[in-house]
Amino acid sequence: MSAVAEGAELVYRASSMLLLLAAVRDGLGMSCLPRYLCDGEPELIRAFNVPEEHCADLWILRHAHHRDNARMRAFTDFMLSEFRKVF
Repeated sequence: MSAVAEGAELVYRASSMLLLLAAVRDGLGMSCLPRYLCDGEPELIRAFNVPEEHCADLWILRHAHHRDNARMRAFTDFMLSEFRKVF
């Protein structure tokens, strides 16, 4: 982000992406936030795309006892289909 906002002053730190989202929505500045959090916010404008090397894989972890659980399998399938729509 420093390449996009060279010389910008850091004015706010937060321990939560939701707090950062609220700060950006209230006009405090810009932040690097995930698309799934911001795409539903029509008042926000994407300033730049994050380079691929800054992206990470998303894993759904579940306990081994739940591996064959139908509800967990349904949840995993649902989450996969929803994330494929976004990414």
